[in-house]
Amino acid sequence: MPPRPLSKLFFLAVFGVFILARPCISDEPAADDPIVWHSVADLGFGMVDEDLFVSVLLEQGLRWNDLEVTLSAPLRFRVLDRGRTDSGALRSYDWDEASDFMRIPRRVLFGHQWENSALDFAFGELSGVGIGHGALADMYFNSTDMDHYQAGILFKGEHRGSGTEILVDNIIEPEILVVRAFTAPLSFFIDAAWASRFEIGATVGADLAAPVTPPAPGSVVIPAGGGDL
Repeated sequence: MPPRPLSKLFFLAVFGVFILARPCISDEPAADDPIVWHSVADLGFGMVDEDLFVSVLLEQGLRWNDLEVTLSAPLRFRVLDRGRTDSGALRSYDWDEASDFMRIPRRVLFGHQWENSALDFAFGELSGVGIGHGALADMYFNSTDMDHYQAGILFKGEHRGSGTEILVDNIIEPEILVVRAFTAPLSFFIDAAWASRFEIGATVGADLAAPVTPPAPGSVVIPAGGGDL
């Protein structure tokens, strides 16, 4: 069944967000203003399947100290229709799933390092990420299907060489979950930077929707585990 057309009010609201979010100031921050704004507008065209589209990308982002937030409005407008499965000027396959709407809050990044602690957080499209030394997840891309966008989470918190890492492929309908806990045992007894470089870690994860070899229907959960030293 072809996707249902979306309300025009939604796209008016998207552009309204960009208009209201963009302050009437220069991109160059003032001496007493820690916020740096950046804007992107891109126009292109190309084939998707058998149709020709004009692509419009609008982005509005800000950086405030260790926090970076980017809003995005990627839209494809059909200018040459050679198929019968999708009608309308706007390519509705780009917006027919709940996870597709995560294209709007495209990226949220936060990273800060204290004297003995560090925190890193990434939300959005994950490109080539890994957990720990890559025992279970390495060079992972969570959004490779143009018609199925996913916004995931990559988190790492650490204190004196011990902490946790978490990978979630899709916050709307999670399928890949990986968690790693690690510790630096020498750092509990030796107050030196080199002591935190020796880690012992354990990683667990699961594919919650792994495909079953045909002809069996449905899917199964495949758990996995690993360790590193």
